[in-house]
Amino acid sequence: MDNENKLEEEMRAAFEAMGFANVIHIGGKGEPDGTAEAHLAAAEDGTVQRYKVGLEAKSGGKVSAKRLGVSGIGRHMEKHNCNHHLVIGNSFSTSTGEDSASVLEINTYKEDNKRKGIEKTITLMHIDDLARLVRIVSAKRVGGLSRIRDLFRNCVTPEESKGWVDRLAAETPENWPYLDILETVWHLAEEQPNEAVEYAAVITELRHRTPPVRMNKQDLIECCKSMQGMARDVVFARVNTVEIDRRPDLILEDIKTAVGEYPEEERRTIYI
Repeated sequence: MDNENKLEEEMRAAFEAMGFANVIHIGGKGEPDGTAEAHLAAAEDGTVQRYKVGLEAKSGGKVSAKRLGVSGIGRHMEKHNCNHHLVIGNSFSTSTGEDSASVLEINTYKEDNKRKGIEKTITLMHIDDLARLVRIVSAKRVGGLSRIRDLFRNCVTPEESKGWVDRLAAETPENWPYLDILETVWHLAEEQPNEAVEYAAVITELRHRTPPVRMNKQDLIECCKSMQGMARDVVFARVNTVEIDRRPDLILEDIKTAVGEYPEEERRTIYI
C-alpha cells in the first residue's frame, strides 16, 4: 500500500477493531500519525496496566534508520505520554538483525529508559502482519489488550513481530459461546425494548440457560468485541452495554462468512 493517508486510516481502523480506545489522528510535522489507548483495569495489587501506543505508518519503499528516526519517535512518545510506539511499513532495513542501525538505536533507547525506571518500546511491523493480527484477535480468545502488549514489549524487528503473530495464529482457542450470547442479548432486548442491554444482565441470563453458560464480565466483553470485529455494523460492543441489530442466527452466519474469507492457515485454528 503506497497511499500514506490510506495506510494511516487502515492502521487506526485496525486498532479500533482490536478494542483500543481513543484511537485518534494527529499527524503533521514532528508528530506521530496517531495514538491509541488500552483502558485496562489495575491488577489486584494495584499495578497500573493501562497503556498508550503511538502509531506511525510508513508507505512506499524500505524504511531506513534515517527515515525511521528513533530520536524523533522518542520525542513523540514523551509529548503524548506513550508507553509504546508501533511503526508499520512494507519493508525495513533490519535484515542484518541486531547489527542494523535501526535496531541498535531502538534497543539503546529502550535500555536508556529502562535504567530510569521507565518503560518505552518501539516495535516495527509489516503491514500484512498487522492485518493478520486483527483477524486473529477478532476470531480467537487471545487474552485481550494485555496479551497484545506482549508484542510491544518483546518485539523490535518486523521479523520478531511476524514470529509473535505466527505463534498466536498457531494457538487453538477455547470455543466462545457466540450463539448463546447473541440469543441472550436478543431476548433481553425484546423483554426491555426501552433499555440498553448491560453486560451484567447478560451474565445473569446466561447462567439460567440450559446448560448454564458461566462467564465473567471481561470475557463477555472480549467475546462481544470479537463478534463486533467479525460482524461489523450489526454487533456493537460498548463500554457497559451490547447491542445487536440482526437475528442471532443470521449474525452467526455473518461471522462464519467473515472467517471463511481468512487465509486457509488461519481458518484451521478457528472454531465457530
